[in-house]
Amino acid sequence: MGGRVAANYLHTHGAGRVGGVNFVSSTAFVNATMNVRGPDAGMAQETVSPVREEFIRGTARFIRSCTSVPMHGEEFEMMYGAAMAVPLPARKGSFMWHVEYPESMRDIDIPVLATHGLGDRFCSSAAAHAIAARLQRVALSLIPEVGPHAILGECAKIQSRVERFRGPLLRVEPNECRESAEWMKTKGL
Repeated sequence: MGGRVAANYLHTHGAGRVGGVNFVSSTAFVNATMNVRGPDAGMAQETVSPVREEFIRGTARFIRSCTSVPMHGEEFEMMYGAAMAVPLPARKGSFMWHVEYPESMRDIDIPVLATHGLGDRFCSSAAAHAIAARLQRVALSLIPEVGPHAILGECAKIQSRVERFRGPLLRVEPNECRESAEWMKTKGL
């Protein structure tokens, strides 16, 4: 969803105030004819079931499948609780939200990182390649054994790639970077 929001922002407002974008497991630039569904894509549909038991069970299964490193205890509870707080109409809307962006998106000239975990069983890496095909200055970051929520639990595997991408974009003092990094660690980012 975050990638779709970022793509929509760029389409609507341009990149004038954006230094760069990291699309993580994003289907924002997949067109209607592309099949990027992974083998477990149908599982995500359970999260929009109108049957309460299916909705609850499906959401738990979906959250457990989002990382290649299992979440336990408080970490799982936090993600499950956050997912359960999203109203059913919003969940359904996120499945239906699709924009066919015009060719003018190719004119957006900012660094783009397309991060995709090759362990993502909901969406194939073709989604990251779709980003590379639609935008310029794209670096692909395809990471083995990482699930769809690459920033949850697999942080060490992607951190150096994101740092290489992010480093030149930051214009803050080193202490601020360290404080931000520490805050991100406490939040599991």
